[in-house]
Amino acid sequence: MLGRALIQKWQEGDNVTLVCSAVGQPAPGIQWRREDGRTFTIYNATQGFATVDTYNGGKLELVKVDYTQMGAYLCIASNDIPPAVSKRIVLKISFAPVSRQSNQMVGAVLGSSVNLACNFHAYPSDNTSWHREISEIHEYGGDYKIGVTRTSFEAILHLTVRNIRPIDFGRYFCSVTNALGNARSSITVYEIKVETTTIASSPTTTPLPSEPTTPTTIETTTTTEEPTTTDALSSNEISEQEMASLFNENSKRGAEASSRRRTYSNSVPSSLPNVSLVALVTFILAIR
Repeated sequence: MLGRALIQKWQEGDNVTLVCSAVGQPAPGIQWRREDGRTFTIYNATQGFATVDTYNGGKLELVKVDYTQMGAYLCIASNDIPPAVSKRIVLKISFAPVSRQSNQMVGAVLGSSVNLACNFHAYPSDNTSWHREISEIHEYGGDYKIGVTRTSFEAILHLTVRNIRPIDFGRYFCSVTNALGNARSSITVYEIKVETTTIASSPTTTPLPSEPTTPTTIETTTTTEEPTTTDALSSNEISEQEMASLFNENSKRGAEASSRRRTYSNSVPSSLPNVSLVALVTFILAIR
């Protein structure tokens, strides 16, 4: 028969001995293993330190334990007559908190939400907090949601900041404290600028329906008047009169010129009228 279920608490660095006994006929053997199937480190005088997944014997000696050896151990008693019986022993090891992450930076947009998380190893880990540079986070009056997820020796602190304001940008500190010490980590929330482009559009005007119009046809008549024969003859008669007057005038001028030129008295009178007539005709043609 096995003893009662035990929860044993130790501090990191202690030497721990777990004892398990059972009775039966024939005498049962005892085997140790972790409930989660992980390996563990044992020590004995003949073999020294060894990492095993099972150990046979009534006493399980763990030397200078640390938080990795925390957990549930099973003491299993069995003989040739089934069934085997077991007892569960939970080993709890107290140790100072340790931060499992470096400082972080997280970007966010104004008005959005952001989720922050800090990972610690600690036992116990009951005392957790979030704060800013000056005071506790709740004194900033923001829309915050805080939570903690715990395993045997791990504590994950959660913080959700909703509807981010300008004052919400900056450093956030998360911490875990117990009787053996404390640990702190920080997360910086910075603003992500969103560029917006505005496209100006011209107003659109919806045309009003217009009344149907009747097409108008304009008829144009062009009349071309041809010159009459009488007008043409009248202009020709005036031209002939002008021609005779000019001819008589030039003849007189030619006679006067011939009398003054004694040297050329024999040649000029016969030729001048002809020359003057040619010049007169040319002059009249130029005028027309």
